[in-house]
Amino acid sequence: GSRNKKTGWWDMMEGSAEAASPPSAEYEDDPLLVLKQFFPFRAYIEGAEHRAITLEQLTQVVSYAADSCSWWEDASPSSPTCGKLLSRDVLNFYHVNEFVTLPATQENDCSFVELLAEEPQEPSCFVSHWWGERILVFLECIEAYTRTKGFKENLSFWICAYANRQHSLTGDISKDRRESTFYRAMSIARTMLLVLDHQSAEAPFTGPATPFTRSWCAFEVYMMVLELHKPIDIVSCSEGMGQTITEGFTDSENKMESNNPGSGSRAKAVRESTFPIEVMRSGLEVDIEKTLATQEIDRVRILNSIACEKHLDDEPSESHENYDKVNRRLRAVFAVAMWPQAVQRPGTISTKKLALALAADEWRKHLVINFGLCTKLDDTNLAILAAGITKKLIHLELNFWMCQALGNPGLKALCKALPKNLEHLALNCQLCHKITAIGVDALGLCLPTKLVSFRLNFEMNSAIHSVLGLSKGIYNLASLRVLDLNFCGMDSIDDAQIAIFGESLASRKLLNLYLSLQGCHLLTGKGVQALTSKLPQVMTILHLNFRNCDRVDNDAVKALAANLPGMLKVLYVNLQECSQVEESSVAFFVQRLPPNLHGAKVKLIGTKVPEHIQRACRRLETMQAWIVEASLSAASNQHPEDMRRRTFSIVSEATSLQI
Repeated sequence: GSRNKKTGWWDMMEGSAEAASPPSAEYEDDPLLVLKQFFPFRAYIEGAEHRAITLEQLTQVVSYAADSCSWWEDASPSSPTCGKLLSRDVLNFYHVNEFVTLPATQENDCSFVELLAEEPQEPSCFVSHWWGERILVFLECIEAYTRTKGFKENLSFWICAYANRQHSLTGDISKDRRESTFYRAMSIARTMLLVLDHQSAEAPFTGPATPFTRSWCAFEVYMMVLELHKPIDIVSCSEGMGQTITEGFTDSENKMESNNPGSGSRAKAVRESTFPIEVMRSGLEVDIEKTLATQEIDRVRILNSIACEKHLDDEPSESHENYDKVNRRLRAVFAVAMWPQAVQRPGTISTKKLALALAADEWRKHLVINFGLCTKLDDTNLAILAAGITKKLIHLELNFWMCQALGNPGLKALCKALPKNLEHLALNCQLCHKITAIGVDALGLCLPTKLVSFRLNFEMNSAIHSVLGLSKGIYNLASLRVLDLNFCGMDSIDDAQIAIFGESLASRKLLNLYLSLQGCHLLTGKGVQALTSKLPQVMTILHLNFRNCDRVDNDAVKALAANLPGMLKVLYVNLQECSQVEESSVAFFVQRLPPNLHGAKVKLIGTKVPEHIQRACRRLETMQAWIVEASLSAASNQHPEDMRRRTFSIVSEATSLQI
């Protein structure tokens, strides 16, 4: 029973409407009764995939076990603590299963979640881990992950130890793992969380990264990441603190990135800089046929399932081409996850080994890596990455935000490695000041001709004086449908270059164009005319940013109005700080908006346009209302001040309706 108040369990339970009272003296000699008092049966929940556990519920289980374990003697012959009384420092899932889960669930033949919840709890996150992981360290990892991701308290994690009915596992786990509740839980969950144990003085018999040697863990990662294509996050504990590497941004980082490009990358890089990257080294040596399982039959069935054998209980082959495929694919998954930190911390993990692991995954079609604020990423490191890019890749997305050691040689190496069949390419080279027109020309020369989507960010790269080579490359992209280019702050771009760029768009079937020329002071109405006259008429989305282009004038606005594609659905134009733009040209522009528009916005702060017109141009409906009102006022000779008040009233009313 629980006699020692070590973790504040009673305090946590006190005041809860559903909390059990502290055990009376008559129960202290009967641990099972105490256990039932704390965890009474709630309800049967059909389908183990619906039996996820919340962080609060997990904390209850761990707190009870940590308070009680000093009374438990480990009797497992295979355990390093066999014959000893347990302590909270060594307590793991095997111990909790023996002393808590099995006795608590035996009478009702239920899962532990059915002692905690009365209704199904759908998994948001599928957790893969080793049962030998210390339970307090595991809890810290889950808590740290929850904080990192900004999850709400009611978020549920699918953890097999608590989701499955341990007394009747055959009902929850079928022979074919792809028909098991594990697989169904993976299908529901949005994300996989891999918990890696870390070897320490307190527990020298665990880690590092034991899940890489466990059959279930390796198989779970393969199924969820490579079959179901779900994102994987990795958490480990270092010096008592959980640290997380995430695939992509967290929600808060994503908001930061949207509001201030680059800030999300900075936050992610700083957060992941404390992750114990060395714990992932053995991920490059995953060998599925050499992994272990507590139950040998599990290992046998997993290997036969991978080998696509009909008889899953037969002795598995010692080697198989599918084993090799799984190994190579898993190693590449872990290589990609650790790459930015491996570069940033030289000497921890060889980036050449990462490239070899990536190159060996010949089946990979998508590659996304965020090197944002990776100050150690230089030309050599990028050339090593380029060597790992495989021919079957169709989607490549690399973020080099503020990688200031990166220059032309690295970009050239990457360009030469671009697969011929690549369809989607996104490169963020913002603030990579060593890149010049030489690197940009190399990129234009090597652009794969089958590209459907091309996104490129050279914002604030003032060393780039020409994009002519890039324009020539874009001209050859007959299949291009989405083009997103950010040339903000590249003040050497002039009308002649923009005219040539416009020619690259002519006769294209381009549907979406996002072009930022913010701060390109040499751009005039002539350049805008040359650009817009070549816009494909089939275009449906057009975003143009001319902010701080102080030579963009009324003629430029009128040229844009005259050349707007007739099929446009969404239009965004930024004319902020274009001080020569006046109301007359904006009125001309609004009058010629395409009839099929679903939404439009024109930003006019810093122009000569009156403020009430600026407000009207923030939405399509108020723009149209302004023009209608202006026409009626002109017809009735209404005083301009009355028209201004009427326009302000229309804008306010439309805004109120929208809210």
